[in-house]
Amino acid sequence: MKKIILSLIFVLSFSTAIFASQIGDLGFVTEYSAIYIEKDATTTTQTKVYVARNMMRQDLKNGEEIIVTRYDKKEMYIIYPKIRRYILEEYPGQAPVIETKPQEGTFGDMTRKFIDYETINTYRMKKYLVTIKYRGKKENTYQYYEWYQDNFPLPVKTQDLKGVSETEYTKIKLRKPDIELFMKPKSYKQTNIGEINALLLAKEKEEKNTDKKINK
Repeated sequence: MKKIILSLIFVLSFSTAIFASQIGDLGFVTEYSAIYIEKDATTTTQTKVYVARNMMRQDLKNGEEIIVTRYDKKEMYIIYPKIRRYILEEYPGQAPVIETKPQEGTFGDMTRKFIDYETINTYRMKKYLVTIKYRGKKENTYQYYEWYQDNFPLPVKTQDLKGVSETEYTKIKLRKPDIELFMKPKSYKQTNIGEINALLLAKEKEEKNTDKKINK
């Protein structure tokens, strides 16, 4: 189960870059909060995201699971508010650095090309076509669109060419989130994944029994 949790964090961090602190040559950091939405043909998921310098927080499953990454402390807290428990993990990784503005051109296996301007949610955005070539397979490429607004370093929206899968940041607030959001929960007990699983299962059974009594 621990490996599954860490794999999830890896996917969320590097495939969507939602916890990237923007650190430029002058040490500038884009600090913000937002709701990150992922859609495909059958599902839609929402994650609340909070980013500050060397810190990131993701509220998953409507806040039932919270992941706080503290790059400054080399720590990660996986928090379960329902059962008032958390897991402490070492996190040796560095805060990712991304460009202040999207760069056109070819970078290794990726090419980004400016297409046009489009207005989304009243913002005038730059639209790019991104092409990724898979090594060893010249004919095998993946393409998708990115939309950027001037005051945000990540693509506000991405979408595949067929319009089936997309990601989007909404309710973006460009200010430093409350530092308390990134703190280790003082009133919660530190534990391990075995106890977490047992407590969550017990909580689920308790809620089902409560629902049965209400519906009688």
